Amino acid sequence: MDPFAPAFAGSLALAWIVAQAVRRDWIEVHEQDRAAASRELTLWTARGLVGPMVGVAVWNVLALAGPPWGLEPLAPQAVGTGRVWSFFMGTAASCYLTAMTWTVVSEAWLLPVVSGRIRRRRDFWQNAAVLGGPVLPLVGFLAYRSWWALMVAVLAGGLWLAVRAALPLVHRPQISYSRAIAKMKSGDYAVAEQEVLLQLDEKQDDFAGWMMLAELYARNFGQLAEADRTVRELCLDPQTKPVEVSSACNRLANWHLDLGSDPAAARRALQEIVRILPGTPFARSAEARIRQLPIDVAELEERRQPRSIRLPALGDAPVQGMAPKAGHAEVSARRAEAKNLRARLEARPEDLATRLRLARLLAEKLGDMEGALVHLRSLREAADVTAAQRAEWLALEAAWALKLRRDEPAARRLLGQLAMEHPGTPQAIAARRQLELLDRPEESADDTPKPPPRIVVRVSEAWTASAATPRPTTSA
Repeated sequence: MDPFAPAFAGSLALAWIVAQAVRRDWIEVHEQDRAAASRELTLWTARGLVGPMVGVAVWNVLALAGPPWGLEPLAPQAVGTGRVWSFFMGTAASCYLTAMTWTVVSEAWLLPVVSGRIRRRRDFWQNAAVLGGPVLPLVGFLAYRSWWALMVAVLAGGLWLAVRAALPLVHRPQISYSRAIAKMKSGDYAVAEQEVLLQLDEKQDDFAGWMMLAELYARNFGQLAEADRTVRELCLDPQTKPVEVSSACNRLANWHLDLGSDPAAARRALQEIVRILPGTPFARSAEARIRQLPIDVAELEERRQPRSIRLPALGDAPVQGMAPKAGHAEVSARRAEAKNLRARLEARPEDLATRLRLARLLAEKLGDMEGALVHLRSLREAADVTAAQRAEWLALEAAWALKLRRDEPAARRLLGQLAMEHPGTPQAIAARRQLELLDRPEESADDTPKPPPRIVVRVSEAWTASAATPRPTTSA
């Protein structure tokens, strides 16, 4: 078989390799706007590489099989005994020379920026390979003034470029953040940042490195805005996995809550998961956490305060009712708190703790028993509550009826319902005890207990006189 087909295919393969090498450097140089850079590179490749190669092929076809215009095929050194051989070998050599020239011009255009990014010896040799591959054929031609020397140099340059283009595929960067972690532990955060950036320069798509850098900005430098920007850009990267997007946005939400005390920013960070990963389990988990976030800064501060434990509603201690003579400022503060709780319930109707808190505030502080009972009964009718919670809230309503409303029949009805529907609970035991106390007859005022009998001891006069007479003493 004639070797013209492998030669032609090899020339196209080498042209494709050098085009990929130029494309890699072109995109890296224009990393700020990669979409525009890709469009410009496509036009430049069509004008400088594809167009001339197609022109060479058309020229050779017209020279070998066209009308007798006196055209000579390009690269005459490849002309053999037949027209097919001449066409393929001449076209292959011309296409490869075109690719070499295009690569030299492209890399010369990118040379100022590419050379400025050389930081390590490996980067130097990779970029030197791009420039040296196309230059070697020209050096050989100028040195020997021979077409055969040019073809040998072209082959060497093609192999050189092929090795350079394969380096990013073979090279596996080795990164380590141990030095950065050591600097962070010693408090030298500026050096730690430089170490992280150095490792990210080695492997730019490393998720752990970018998150370490964002945490440095958030926790150590106090730059939450910069950390937010870093995480959002990382999540928009197509190479970032869905689980990494979810982890990064959740950590960003934690930073906004813990460091910035900004529930709104934390909510926006979690909404990024819903926007980037719609319909996934990560999005559903983010939506559930969004519903649990504090509505505002006031609620966040309340959650940070230690919680007090309330005694059971039917305990021995009476329920604390509304103060009989509360000041105007105190009443205004309670009404403002009730308004704030209602706003939270509008945003989170399923928030049982806030609804219970509002019911207690209305009944025990503001005296709005009707509004409190509406919220308390809606708590008992909720679908996702336990039997122990229903028993506790029923006991609370019974305690309100007995000690705040002074409605003994309603209290008896509620206590009986509690003992019947939730037997064995502590509230049911307390309800039965309370019913026994209510059934016990009250003692009247006339049946006051009598004082114990007095015991009087009388002494006879004879005993008194004899005890008063002095006894005779005897002397020795």
